[in-house]
Amino acid sequence: MLIEANKRTISYYDENGEWMDGDSRLIEEECVPDFTLVDDDRGMIDAIQHLRRMESFESSIHPVSTHVREWDWLTGRYEHPYENTELETTVRIHDTDDITRGIIFAAVTA
Repeated sequence: MLIEANKRTISYYDENGEWMDGDSRLIEEECVPDFTLVDDDRGMIDAIQHLRRMESFESSIHPVSTHVREWDWLTGRYEHPYENTELETTVRIHDTDDITRGIIFAAVTA
């Protein structure tokens, strides 16, 4: 099982501090190393714990079903209280079956 994560820091304000009215600018894109786990029950538990430590997540599909396809994703946002920025995290889970992915999505978004 492979967990692919991407993190981006964005702002809805321009360099002068003016609101961009629905637009955003990319401040930083962080390269997150892929996280590889054995595709068994222990790997599934480790994946859930790893994802819960990253951010709070929402699923790209609603409601989360028992079968989640490989192209579906989880996304999380953290608003920095002082810098007018947000950290966006997007996660996809590869190299496992749809049922395992569904269990992970349900556990992380609960």
